[in-house]
Amino acid sequence: MKAVAFIAAMAMSVSSQAQTTGQFDLICKHDGDVNVINGQKEAQFVPPTPAKDRHYSVDLSRRMYCSQDKKGFCSTTQTLTYDDSFIRFSERVSVNRRDGGLLSISDINGSLMSSMFKCGRAPFTPFPEQQF
Repeated sequence: MKAVAFIAAMAMSVSSQAQTTGQFDLICKHDGDVNVINGQKEAQFVPPTPAKDRHYSVDLSRRMYCSQDKKGFCSTTQTLTYDDSFIRFSERVSVNRRDGGLLSISDINGSLMSSMFKCGRAPFTPFPEQQF
């Protein structure tokens, strides 16, 4: 009987650890480069709004994330997809799980632009509670 209780406790511990490892924040710093994918590139290209660093709270077990503002506020959660190589926040934003590189594609004045970020893992910030 003690063996069954021990095995059940171990299974719950492993399950709890699996959930914890699937919950984390990503702090992503912009590398400064903005590249044109299509369209005309001016000699001195400066995007109208510079890319900002990004902060995501990620819960892989629920396939959810939220993008936090500068004050750490997360207004809505959204779905994500992932596999062994990438976490995809949308069809234009994905992070490489091996090297932490985040690629973001934006449409700026009719031209597609790519911005690169370097992401690091941080402790998980829980999502806001639902009110309804």
